[in-house]
Amino acid sequence: MKLFLILASLVLLIVFVFYQRSKLAKNKVVRVISDNCAGCQLCVKKCGAKALGMEERENGKRIVVNPDKCTACKNCIAVCRFNALELVNRKQEEYQQSFLHNK
Repeated sequence: MKLFLILASLVLLIVFVFYQRSKLAKNKVVRVISDNCAGCQLCVKKCGAKALGMEERENGKRIVVNPDKCTACKNCIAVCRFNALELVNRKQEEYQQSFLHNK
């Protein structure tokens, strides 16, 4: 009986963690702070969802975020030594991106 309670508690904990993570992914997305980014690509390597990538620009390479793939797991934020990544509200980021593309 004790084993059943322990297993049931473990299953509930796992379900709760996955629910919270999916809820976070719907509301949050990673944004790059370009002034802080050193281009080390540690975040790109750590991103399991492949939401981060390098892009060639006239002024050099830069990290880009694909918000559709971002799960807001914060793994990239954890490895960034330069505080170049932050978690922001997804709707706010989408609004800013659409504003920048319309200019």
